Amino acid sequence: MLSESEKKQVRGYVLDAVAGIANRSYQEQVWVRGEGGIVDSYEEALDAILHDGKHMLKNWKEFHILAHQKDVLACFVDQLGQFALEHSSYACFAHTSKWREIMNLAKGVLDAFGWERDPRDIS
Repeated sequence: MLSESEKKQVRGYVLDAVAGIANRSYQEQVWVRGEGGIVDSYEEALDAILHDGKHMLKNWKEFHILAHQKDVLACFVDQLGQFALEHSSYACFAHTSKWREIMNLAKGVLDAFGWERDPRDIS
């Protein structure tokens, strides 16, 4: 069982990964060009969301997630999981309409959680 501090850390880790997916300039600068002194990738974001995000959803009350937040996050995790099965290389899908849909869903998650800070924001 995770402590409250660990739950807060996991929640922040997942929402930071969602923020990376919602931010095209971050993707281009960090995922593609490797700039900004941040080590991150599409694959790492997927791992955070599809692994830790699912853990949060499974234990949503323990993570102090509201029902509407759970629903928005669950939809995003599901759509991202399906997308990831079909697309493995960011360069191949970065400018597709489906990726724009995924980015918009990510923005919806951030809105639902009131997540305004992004410590990885390098712009």
